[in-house]
Order: sequence, then structure tokens, then C-alpha cells
Amino acid sequence: MSLELTRQEIEACGKFPPERRRVFIFSVGNDFEAHGPALPPEVDSLMARMLSNQLAVNTGAYYAGHIPYTSDRVGEIARAWSPLHIDFELFLEKTVGLIKEAMSKFPWPAERIIIFVGHGGLIPLLMMGDDLSKKIGVKTRVGFVAGVGKVDLPKNLEARDAVEKILAGAGEHAYILEHSVAAAMGVLDWEKLEKMNQEAARDPEALLRKHPALAGLGGYQLFGDPKKYGCLKEVGLEFVLNDFLSRKKMVVSKELGEILIQAGLKTAELLLL
Repeated sequence: MSLELTRQEIEACGKFPPERRRVFIFSVGNDFEAHGPALPPEVDSLMARMLSNQLAVNTGAYYAGHIPYTSDRVGEIARAWSPLHIDFELFLEKTVGLIKEAMSKFPWPAERIIIFVGHGGLIPLLMMGDDLSKKIGVKTRVGFVAGVGKVDLPKNLEARDAVEKILAGAGEHAYILEHSVAAAMGVLDWEKLEKMNQEAARDPEALLRKHPALAGLGGYQLFGDPKKYGCLKEVGLEFVLNDFLSRKKMVVSKELGEILIQAGLKTAELLLL
């Protein structure tokens, strides 16, 4: 009797169907972007990488790697807070090239590609699944870390009204959702958050001048040239700025962050269908 196992015998082991490992997951975010003093500059990428890895663990898909490039729907002005920004078409070219190169090095072929996005500036990518499928040569779907659909918020959540509006599509950058998810991931600096909130209580505008990326890139909206930064309001970031100026506080809920992570994973699993 031969002790040499066939590929089919090995693939039949475990709880996941054999074809699941031929689903390759790639994460993409922004590896160096300002989010204020309490969040690491790579927080978008950390969220995408963490959720991509967890999706792989939960489903048996293969986390193939992280895409180190980034772009932003607002264009070249993003360089003010995101030095790694490149033109979107160049971003697409580099991303497709990286995925193709990665696939060529694996011992089995990919039957589906999932790209997990952690950066709001890359939202246009979410609608490009069919185009990417043609460019890559493999069926490709794109998901976002925030997930979609109804989220059951904590009953006593502070700033519940603001969170509901953000989730409904108002958008944000470096505000309640991102800080809360960072808290749930363990990458939020609570000491810097406390100091930041002390400054916000005294003078929120002074804080935004010091840290312009906070509250929907609020400092750029308030103090930047309207001709240059007016597009930030057009993409929906004015709401979080006004909410912060009124609230004079960065609300953070670790429980909310945990709920958002689970919602993102639940939505991501739909990409496997």
C-alpha cells in the first residue's frame, strides 16, 4: 500500500470545500495617510489586512497578500495628507500587475480574486469588478471593510445619530467609525485620544488647524483654499466636520468597532457566492 497521498485526498481534508482555497484574497488600503494623533498612518491598511486574514480563516479562502499602492478619488490634492498617492489609472496598472505576478507564483490556479478595500479614497474600485476581471483574467470582486446593510448599533451609543448618518452614506475620514474600529483592533492610542479631546473641548478649530486630517479632513475644509479643497464637501465629508465642531469631542466606542468589524466580515462572505 502506497503512503503517498494524492492531491485530491489532501484537498478533501478539513471543513472547507477544496475549491475554496482557489479563491485568492488581496487587501488594499493606504499605508501612509494622516488620521490625527491617535491613529497610526497605516490604519486603513491594517483594517483591510486584518479583515482579509480573518475572512481567509473563516472561509478557507487564501489571503494572498497586500497591495502596497494607493490613490484617492479627490485626486492630486490628497498628497497633502497622503504622500503615497498616485494617479488612479497608474494605481490600477500597478495593482493588476501585482496580482498577475502573485498568481503566477502559486502552485495552483486562482478561480476567483477578492480585493478587500480599507481606504475610502478607493471607493471607485468597488464598482470595477467586471473591468478588473477582464484585466486580470480571473473573476474578480471588490469589497469594502465597512460592509453594507443594517448594523445593530449599541443601545447606549454616544453620538448614535451621527453614526447612523455616516453609515447611511455621509462618509467620514478619521472620525467616529475609524477611531472605534482602531480601538477594537487594539491600535488606538488612548492617551493621545484623551489629550486630543481635551484640546477639542477648549477649541476644536485650533485642534483641526494642528491636525487637519481629523473629522473628515476638517482642517482642509475649514482653512484650506475652497477652490482646492471644496471637493471634500462634495464627497460628503462636511457632515462629520460640522458634527465634530458641535460635539467638541472625538467619540470612540470599542463595542461599535467590534460590531463594524463583524458586519464587514459578514458582507465580505457574500463575495464568495
